[in-house]
Amino acid sequence: WFPSGDFASYGPEAGPLGGGGLQPPGVSHPLFAFTLDPQGFLLSALRLVRQSPRLLDSYGSSCYNVLSKRLTMATIKDVARLARVSVATVSYVINGTRNVAPETAKRVRKAMEKLEYHPNAVAQSLRTRKTKVIGVVVSDITNPFFSTLVQGAEECARKNSYSLLICNTAESLENEQFYLQLLSRKRVDGMLLAPTGKNDGIIRRLIQRGMHIVFIDRKLEDVDATAVLSKNEEGAYQATTYLLQQGHRRIGIILGLQDISTTTERLQGYRRALVEYGLECDPSLIAYGHSRVEGGLSACRSLLTQPNPPTALFVTNNLMTIGVMKAIREMELRCPDDVSVVGFDDFEWTEAFDPPLTTVAQQPYHMGYKAVQLLLESIQTQGTQRDIEEIRVGVELRIRKSVKMLEKRIQTQATTNKTASEKGGG
Repeated sequence: WFPSGDFASYGPEAGPLGGGGLQPPGVSHPLFAFTLDPQGFLLSALRLVRQSPRLLDSYGSSCYNVLSKRLTMATIKDVARLARVSVATVSYVINGTRNVAPETAKRVRKAMEKLEYHPNAVAQSLRTRKTKVIGVVVSDITNPFFSTLVQGAEECARKNSYSLLICNTAESLENEQFYLQLLSRKRVDGMLLAPTGKNDGIIRRLIQRGMHIVFIDRKLEDVDATAVLSKNEEGAYQATTYLLQQGHRRIGIILGLQDISTTTERLQGYRRALVEYGLECDPSLIAYGHSRVEGGLSACRSLLTQPNPPTALFVTNNLMTIGVMKAIREMELRCPDDVSVVGFDDFEWTEAFDPPLTTVAQQPYHMGYKAVQLLLESIQTQGTQRDIEEIRVGVELRIRKSVKMLEKRIQTQATTNKTASEKGGG
C-alpha cells in the first residue's frame, strides 16, 4: 500500500485512494492512524473497504482478500464446524491418538485443506512432549560425503513426519559445544552426531539426561551410544593391499584429523596390509592433511619432495584427494606414471579426473537413512532399556586407472617366491 516508511513525506495527493492517502502528523485521515497500529490498520482498513463501494470497486478487492485471510486464519474450531464434527475428533485425526471412521477422517482432512489449516507445532510439542525435530551435527556440510549422508537422513525423517535441524561444526570444538547446547535447549527429540572427538564430557552428560544420540561416520570410544559407521579398517586394508599387489612398496598415506576414530581405523587397515607383506610401517610415509583440500595439497608436496619419495599415495578423504591431484599437477608430475593414487570416498567427480581415480566407495546415503531409523526406534521406546548397537556399513574398492603396475618389482617378487618354493621343495 505505501511506497515508503516515511509516512509524513506524502501529501494529500500522494495516496493510492485519491484525495490524500497519507498526510503529515496532525491531519485527520482514517488511513494515517493505521501506520501507527498495525493490528488497528488491518481492522480499520477492512471496515473501510466494506463500507465504501467506490473504494472496493477501485482498489479494495485484492486488498480485501489479503486482509480477510490474515484476519480469519482458520482454527481447529473452524475445521470442526466445517467438517460437522467435534474439536476432539479433529484432534484425533491430526494426532492419530484414536481411531476415527475413515469417512469422518476424510471429511476432516478435506476441511483442513479447504481452510488451509495447519496444526500449531508448538502446541503439539507441549502436549506430546515431542518436537518431531532431529538435530544433525556434522563436521563439514560442504563435503559431498556429509551432504549425501544428510540426504539419506532427511528422507527417512520425512517418511516418519520428522524434520531435521542441521548444524555444521567445521571440526571446531567451540562450534560443537554451541550446537549441542542449542539443540538441547530447543528440545529436539534426538541427535545424529559426527563428533569432533573433543567434547565427550558434554555428550556423555546429554545422554545421561535422556537425550537420544546416534553417532554417524565416527564414534567416541568412551561414550556408550549407538553408531553407524563405515568399515574403515577394511576399506584401508583393501586399498593398501591393491597397491602392494601392483608392486608398490613405498606407499604414502595421507590421513585426516588425528582425534577422530575414522583416522585411527584407516591407519590400522594400512598397517595391517603392510604387515601381511612383511613390510614395516615407515613413519616418514605418514602425513596428515586434516581432511581439507589445502591440507591434502601440503601433505602431498611433503611426501613427494622426500629424497626417496613414495611411488603411490593412499588418501583417506575425498577433499584431500582433490588437494593431492592439484599438487601433482602443480609439481608437473603425472598420475599414474610418476605417482599412483587411491582415494577414500567415491563420487561422480572421481571419474572426471584424468586419469579416473581408483577409490574406496562408502555408502553415506544408506548410513544417514539407517542412523535416523535407529534414532527413531530409540525415541519410540523411551524409558525402555535398549542395547547399544554398532552398525558397520560395507565399502567397495572401485578400480579405475590411477594406479600403475610396477612390472619389475612384481617379477622380482614372483621370482623370489618361486626360488623360495623350489628351495623348500628340494
